[in-house]
Amino acid sequence: MMKPLIIYIALAIASAGFAPDARADWSEASVAYKCDPAGNLFALHGVVQANDEFFIPKKPGYSVISDEEPSSLHCNIGKARITAIIEVSPPREKGMCASQALYSIRKLEVNGKEIMGYQLFNNICSFSGSSLFGVEISTKGKNINIKTCAGKWDWKPEYDDSKCESKIISLDKQ
Repeated sequence: MMKPLIIYIALAIASAGFAPDARADWSEASVAYKCDPAGNLFALHGVVQANDEFFIPKKPGYSVISDEEPSSLHCNIGKARITAIIEVSPPREKGMCASQALYSIRKLEVNGKEIMGYQLFNNICSFSGSSLFGVEISTKGKNINIKTCAGKWDWKPEYDDSKCESKIISLDKQ
């Protein structure tokens, strides 16, 4: 009786070293922003840190917001004053993707006029498809260009199926 048990344990221990793809995956999403008055740019971009070589890094010149409390961001570019309120729901003990902080754009305004209401941002746990991961606002003369990008993250150094849209708003018509 003892001999089969010893063989079983020895085989289990020996085979444990032959699982090269086994790993404990983890990922953590966040939001980075940039206010660049000289370059006429305000931007929000998704950031993903992960346990291996696949991640979406913070772009140069960007700052990562807090993962524990809301952020109120203000930026003056050209004749536009940008205000972005980013809400954060910190990691929780229970629920789907509980270890992830969840970020949302509560409000995005240009000169006091709301141009975007509530939107989840960089939701890498979304099973419903793509999530907003990028917003860029730039000015040229009396016009504001608003570019939004959505896609989904699947353990790669970029977002899959990403699609970007742009719209132009005149500052005179605000």
